[in-house]
Amino acid sequence: MRSNSARFTCLTASAILCVSSLLATGCVERKITISTAPAGALVYLNDVEIGRAPVTVPFLWYGEYDVRIRLERQEGTPENPQTAYYYLRTSKRTDMPVHQWPGLDLLSDAAPFTITDHQQWTFDVPRVVHPSDDVLLKNATELKDVMEKPTALQDPATTRPSTHPATQPATSTAPATRPAAIKTTGTPAS
Repeated sequence: MRSNSARFTCLTASAILCVSSLLATGCVERKITISTAPAGALVYLNDVEIGRAPVTVPFLWYGEYDVRIRLERQEGTPENPQTAYYYLRTSKRTDMPVHQWPGLDLLSDAAPFTITDHQQWTFDVPRVVHPSDDVLLKNATELKDVMEKPTALQDPATTRPSTHPATQPATSTAPATRPAAIKTTGTPAS
């Protein structure tokens, strides 16, 4: 049987250990660095502009992120300047490291040092190819011809009524009545 002083010493040591571990806990830093080719593109992460690539931002959760990348730059010669457009819309997943799995994340958050999860994403951003005016006019003419042709939906003789219950009119043999508590005149009740 232990004496009270030994028990007190054990409890005191446990308390000191708990308090010091809480005060000396580290944390987990999560960062994403996004770089692009060509460099200098404007990067949007989940529809929030985060800056020009290469850019590093912190993140809070693991999962799927929507990524949009845009770049507009001058190319060509001073005598014949041309604007080149680059655009990419994609999604990318942040991978969860083992130390962030549920259960183990409590241990990594309580560690007396900082753990850094730094994920690097690189994207090749394609150049946007603009069609010539002739191609645009040809496509517009073809679309106009398609839109002007009658379709089966426009011909009332070939359409059938819907059998979906939400689109059918209500059929009731009882006259429509209103409850007595509802006034239809719009004046306040006296």
